[in-house]
Amino acid sequence: MIFYMFFLVVVLMVIGGAMTYVSGTVFAQHRRGDWVAAQEYAQGGAVIACDEMNSAFTGTSGTLASRLGQKGYTLDNALSNAQNNVYKRTISAPFTGQTVQAQIWIPVGTAPKTAKIIASAKKGKVTQTATLNLKFSWGYPAAIISTHPGTNTTAFDSAAGKAGNVAIDGANLGPIIVDGGNAKAILANGRVNIDTAIASIPAESLSASNYGTSNQIPDYTAQGTANALFDFNRFIAVADSTTNSHNSDTGTNHFPSLASFLKANAKAAATPAGALEGIIVVDVNSTSKSSDVGIDVLANPQNYVGTAYLPATNPQAKGISVKGTLFFNFGPAYGPLDKIFNRMPMNINPADMTGFNATNPATYKSGYPAVYSDPSKNPVNINIKSKGFENFAADEDLPAVMYSIGTVDMHGPVNISGVVYTPSYSEIENRPNEGFKVANQTQYIKGSVIVGMGIFYQNTQTSKSVISYDQNALDSLATFGGAGKKVTVGFWQ
Repeated sequence: MIFYMFFLVVVLMVIGGAMTYVSGTVFAQHRRGDWVAAQEYAQGGAVIACDEMNSAFTGTSGTLASRLGQKGYTLDNALSNAQNNVYKRTISAPFTGQTVQAQIWIPVGTAPKTAKIIASAKKGKVTQTATLNLKFSWGYPAAIISTHPGTNTTAFDSAAGKAGNVAIDGANLGPIIVDGGNAKAILANGRVNIDTAIASIPAESLSASNYGTSNQIPDYTAQGTANALFDFNRFIAVADSTTNSHNSDTGTNHFPSLASFLKANAKAAATPAGALEGIIVVDVNSTSKSSDVGIDVLANPQNYVGTAYLPATNPQAKGISVKGTLFFNFGPAYGPLDKIFNRMPMNINPADMTGFNATNPATYKSGYPAVYSDPSKNPVNINIKSKGFENFAADEDLPAVMYSIGTVDMHGPVNISGVVYTPSYSEIENRPNEGFKVANQTQYIKGSVIVGMGIFYQNTQTSKSVISYDQNALDSLATFGGAGKKVTVGFWQ
């Protein structure tokens, strides 16, 4: 009996152990299933919250808070603090019998460039959380952006550029470089035609013939439309409201002619700032127009050093100097291919060129954003609401050089930090044999060149030409929704 009792106890212990093992395994499998399901629900909720954040941020009606409110988000005062506003909501659709708690953390400010999404879901007794850190970036990052459909030509001359393509003409004399960094060198709806003598622009950094494809670049250059990058009248309103003692014609930053602008530029060269500051608007009117007129309004600028047009002290280093934005406002007499050319040095938010090596991107410095010696010239301090426009915000990116309908053909030395923008055609030609005849001159643009009707970029001289992409110069550009409402252009990643 004792033996059988002992045997029975052993059998029962084995059966109990097996049942415990099976029960534990089933429980573990069930918990694992809940863990996987909760994780998937949390991730799905985070994706939904990202889409809702993007929709609210790029909307045009009301405020960001009100647009989030339309999607069911409410401000959580307990979680919000001086650094972040936290909005939350419960997401139930498209889930069946399941909810996700979503939070959107947005830095306090008028145009945040980052955000954080936290989504949590509970399945059974398991809770899982998905966290996404977002960064707002310019939607089409490239050193050169051209939105025109272009043509089928394979030429790389000015005619190809005027047809709406990107045409780059070089030689083995001096480098001509388009540097995209971690972005593209060139994005174009039309063709990108490059002289075979140039080996410094790798094919993988180019994206061409995008018109009519899923990669088509929206036309951010079509004025008066919802996509237009810059409202020209808004810039004019700031210039009209900015006092400038150097402008003997209007007393503001709005100059009625090229000659008026150049006289004030020479006076400003002698000030501590050494430059005109703020948004500078220069009217290029019918009296300035010819088939091809120099921006200096003179036959040879070297003959006029020391006059009201050019500073006598080191004019090659000064030339045209602006801290902020230089806007050439062409009058109705000009068409997209009518141009003025500039043979003088052009320094707009100039970079420190110490140690510059055209073939080494590590030496490509930037002078953006502008640092103002006189805060009263800073566009963020100019109130234009009475003129019907939104004031400029401190975190809003402004272009360095902008022109409306005609073409500003750059022939002389260039040192520009920021975006060069035009809805029309652009020519940047390195011609050291003209103007000041600066030996081995450098044309350097750190930012991006955005054009609506093609570009011709040329260096066939023993000089240096570099266009290098800088995200900091355009990660907070804005369109105006067709109704004067600022909308930041870009995407969350």
